[in-house]
Amino acid sequence: MAAPRSLFRTAAVRVFALILAAQLIGMGVSGYWVVWPLLKASATDLAALMVLSAQTWQELPADARPVYVEELAEAHQLTLSQPTAPLMGEASHLPVVLVLAHELSRRWGAPVAVNTWQEGARRWYGADFSQSGSVLRVAFPANRIGTRPVDALIVVLLVVLLAGLLPTLILARQLSRPLARLGAAAEAVGRGESAQVDLADAPAELAALAARFNVMSHEVQQVLHNRSLMLAGLSHDLRTPLARARMALELGRGDPAMLDRIESYLDDLNHLIQQYIDFARSGQTQPPVADSALLPLFQQLCAEEAPAVSGQWPTEPVDWPLVPAALFTRVLRNLIDNAKHYGQPPIELALTCTAQEAVLHVRDHGAGIAAEQRDRLLEPFVRGDAARGQLGSGLGLSIVARLCADCGWRLSLDDTPGGGLWVRVTLPRPAPE
Repeated sequence: MAAPRSLFRTAAVRVFALILAAQLIGMGVSGYWVVWPLLKASATDLAALMVLSAQTWQELPADARPVYVEELAEAHQLTLSQPTAPLMGEASHLPVVLVLAHELSRRWGAPVAVNTWQEGARRWYGADFSQSGSVLRVAFPANRIGTRPVDALIVVLLVVLLAGLLPTLILARQLSRPLARLGAAAEAVGRGESAQVDLADAPAELAALAARFNVMSHEVQQVLHNRSLMLAGLSHDLRTPLARARMALELGRGDPAMLDRIESYLDDLNHLIQQYIDFARSGQTQPPVADSALLPLFQQLCAEEAPAVSGQWPTEPVDWPLVPAALFTRVLRNLIDNAKHYGQPPIELALTCTAQEAVLHVRDHGAGIAAEQRDRLLEPFVRGDAARGQLGSGLGLSIVARLCADCGWRLSLDDTPGGGLWVRVTLPRPAPE
């Protein structure tokens, strides 16, 4: 199987072939419609001049012929002579000479051959005109017709090749070098390294491709980072409830009350596992489907969590937006669990609505979160100072942040006026179609 050709070679060959084909077509068109008519007209004029010169020479008196021959040589580079030997040289196949021979034969009324020969440093063309038993030879130097089509074609082709080669190589290099850099960066990402490509000076399509590649590279690094953190978190967080359950099992073999503690530890273990599953599922690429009205869903969750939480909502009629029921439920339950684990009661839920957006409020009365830590707490496996030493994965708020990003919602953290954490989830209304 043949090795695949590089983009540089493929682009260079194809663009160069296209330029060459266009130039050849242009030369053919100009030759057919411009050069050939001019060449034919020039050969026709020269044939008419040669025939007229021969006829005039024959009609002149003998004593006037030398002066006429001299004037003809000076004015038109034509030489007239009465040969004593056959016309030397060989037939020429130049287009202008072929046209000249045809026109001479037509005008003279008899076949006239045009031969060419080398005499010293000059090449000559000549024809013999026979009439009444005498022969008159009319000759002219090669520079009289001035055509060198083969040389001209070679020069033109070389110029075209050189003129087309340089821009072709530049264009191919402009395409292949950025793609080669993208390929090297892709190999680096495949090795688990972080790679960013700057192609701002490349064509717009390649620059857009590089920008998307950079986003993908960052997302891949984030996935690898989260995977490492998740594996580390699993090995650390799941051991604690398992160790406690094992200790309670050893100490409580004869104490039925220990079974309740073991059940509590297993509930904690199940909660941790569910958080890891929720984190792995967050950040999905498929757009969520809004399938449930916001207020009834909120009221149902408040009723399920009562009396640990209290809920408030407007009593007047409001046009509540539709939301993805599963995602909204996961967001609210994670916020409630976070408030239970790291905050203090009472836990207050509220729902407000305007013409532009609906806002979910979750408040607790715990220690709160320092302002400089709030952004970091939205990252996975990061816990606040008040939560250190407690059982948990550090995934609750990061799961909420990812789910909100999937739905286009805005998440913000703030302090409550009476102490504690105040979480707001803003749900913009969709723009009217």
